[in-house]
Amino acid sequence: MRVLAFASQKSGAGKTTLAGHMAVLAQKSGMSSVALIDIDPEASLADWCVQRTELPLNYARATQADLLQKIESLRAEGTELVVIDTPAALGQSIEAALVVADLIAIPARPCAHDLDAASAIVELVQLSGKPFVFVINGVEADAELPQEVVMTLAQHGPVATAAIPRNIAFVQGMMDGRTVMEIDGEPSPSGNVQKLWEYLAKRLPKLNEGGAAAAPRPADIPPPPVDADPAKPAGDLFSNKVAGKGESSAASAFQSGMAAAVAESAPATAAGAPAASLAATPAPASDGGEQSSPEAMRKYPRFVYDRPAKIKLGDKEYDCVVHDISAGGALIMANLPFKVGDIVFLKLESIDDLTSEVRHREEDRVGLRFKIEPRQQLSLVKSLSAMVQAGTGRRA
Repeated sequence: MRVLAFASQKSGAGKTTLAGHMAVLAQKSGMSSVALIDIDPEASLADWCVQRTELPLNYARATQADLLQKIESLRAEGTELVVIDTPAALGQSIEAALVVADLIAIPARPCAHDLDAASAIVELVQLSGKPFVFVINGVEADAELPQEVVMTLAQHGPVATAAIPRNIAFVQGMMDGRTVMEIDGEPSPSGNVQKLWEYLAKRLPKLNEGGAAAAPRPADIPPPPVDADPAKPAGDLFSNKVAGKGESSAASAFQSGMAAAVAESAPATAAGAPAASLAATPAPASDGGEQSSPEAMRKYPRFVYDRPAKIKLGDKEYDCVVHDISAGGALIMANLPFKVGDIVFLKLESIDDLTSEVRHREEDRVGLRFKIEPRQQLSLVKSLSAMVQAGTGRRA
């Protein structure tokens, strides 16, 4: 099963309209089972889906709390594709959608506010290590992609080659349960919408051989670098860079961003994005007990923790200090009898035991990679978010 999520930091970008159209086109492409999940509190897709007579959709409401459960239920039912409509990230939390998504589409209209909002959400999405793509929505009919808009977005990531034009048919369709493909009129934007679906479909991960849905797997995300200086002062809180301005989003951005980072490793990094702007694809686990290089591990933002913890190897438990922690792992300080490849269990305050792999060892510094299920990943994110809100979390 694949999961396509539409996300934007502001409302009005076209998430809901495009999510509905992509779900319908997925059905028309031959997929036998397509589901549309709405986690936007406004539930704009509910009435639209109820009114559909041609190719009715499997529609479900969900919240942050039960999205993972609904996704697993749909997977068990043999669903081929799930399309998620999210609320505006500026006012709502979308971390659960980022946790389960395989591909994230970020709609943006060709105006300054939308471009700023699209650029801002990238910092949250990049932490997932999964593919994402900008979709330019609301351009002049029959016009080429606006070069200034493309250049602005391309600084942050790939831009879909198919843009969506402004057309009254979108408004008409959302009012009575239709898509633009089901509405007569010229010029019709149906060709643009079809091209967008073909573009996105190529970037979704492939199903397993024989068409079986890919089963979920624990996170296998690189830990923080082992060469961090424990004496180095921590920097500012994770902040978004919007239109050249540094605007601290504090705990809210941290919560959404870190949740994205603990998502399952991406099958591929989005193509075509500048190397400096995309989160790197997680390095594969090494064979034969070889140490991963610190450079290969440096993938996700680290946050100073500096708290005592317990770590268990076999039936023995040891004291340690967690120097810093990220969505993918932790750097602990202790002289312990561990070797690269050992599976250990890190016990933090108010957080369940975190199954971890020893990925690097250097004197009294041990780099861990978390190997945990999505529900525990989300629990970790929420606990770290609470730490930041309390003023005890700082970026390393």
